[in-house]
Amino acid sequence: MATQETWEKQILKELSERNKATVINGSAGTGDIYERASFDLYEFTPNRDLDQKSRAYLAGPEWSILQQSSLLKAGHDLLGDRLGYTINFEEWFEDFEYEFQNNLPSSKRIAGSKLRPWGKDIANRPKKLNLLTKEQARKKGYMIIRFWKDRTVEDDSKVFGGTYIELRQQLLDAMRSTAVVAGDTDVPAYSTISFRGLPTVMLNFREKSEDVEAGYTTIQSRVTFRLPGRTDDPKTYPNLSKLTNIEVINLAKKIKDSFLLPEPYKIHRGKETVSCKDKVNGIDGYLHVFNKQDGIDFFTKIYGLLGKTINTTRIFHKITENSVQAYPTIPERTNVLGRDVKRFRERPVGYVHFTSARLFLSLLDKPIVLCSNSGDLYQGTLPDT
Repeated sequence: MATQETWEKQILKELSERNKATVINGSAGTGDIYERASFDLYEFTPNRDLDQKSRAYLAGPEWSILQQSSLLKAGHDLLGDRLGYTINFEEWFEDFEYEFQNNLPSSKRIAGSKLRPWGKDIANRPKKLNLLTKEQARKKGYMIIRFWKDRTVEDDSKVFGGTYIELRQQLLDAMRSTAVVAGDTDVPAYSTISFRGLPTVMLNFREKSEDVEAGYTTIQSRVTFRLPGRTDDPKTYPNLSKLTNIEVINLAKKIKDSFLLPEPYKIHRGKETVSCKDKVNGIDGYLHVFNKQDGIDFFTKIYGLLGKTINTTRIFHKITENSVQAYPTIPERTNVLGRDVKRFRERPVGYVHFTSARLFLSLLDKPIVLCSNSGDLYQGTLPDT
């Protein structure tokens, strides 16, 4: 018959077992509570900035702890360099603001007075606001930020979320692509414009942030037109005149005077459609408007930019029968894989205001910002490629 342990021995044994599991950075007994420890238990992280308060535990004798920590640190750093997760996001963003031009070799660095990150003045560079703390981001596995392409335009921001690697790519994509809109859906500009050798101007309009209804996306519009009789590539179009810098400068001033002064031009978006089919004069597009006159007024301004008088025989007006039912103001809901979701709005009603005009030339990698409500005005200097 086994000898029954006294209550004193039971307590000592219990304390001894607990000691093994709870002591950190100290000794832990291996049998009798009075024995010297044969292993240590340590908290460990290969990167305090990434892990914040989170720690892993390493157990073993001192030589083993040194070996474990060295191997984990080396593996972490090697993978971090290759995959990019050890790049400090805050430091990266400081370089990103200046389009990474501050870290170029001195022989290739642009003088501070001429530095135009992302094609704008330094005062108009991007900015961000972290919406989570680093510790909250670690626990969730992602960071959320509010991002401004231009720090001086407070009401034009967008929220991004993802890992730090995903965020870096999202921000690069946001700055390097021109977002345009067909109806209410964002599409990359270069995928919607066929402009090989034919200069194309895009006018962008956007709903003010304070007017956006809760639960809905911002209403946006864009209209493009060509510069008739002009080309940037005479080899492709030898019969057309080559576009000159003076012509582009004058066009930028015309658009500014017509669409920005005394205040940004606004379009009353609605459920009717006014289109203009005048390819001879470079106009072939449509606009969703509140009524016919809104569309005529808009295309009259486009003709004015080209030095022409509107040709009303090329204007077409379309009204959908029972447009309220065809394009409901409050879209119906539907079920997707068991989740109740709201359909996208089609032809929403609201005001969109002029934000920018861009010129697309087939031989340039980036569009030229002709003018914008951020203060841009083309004066003859091409954007950096």
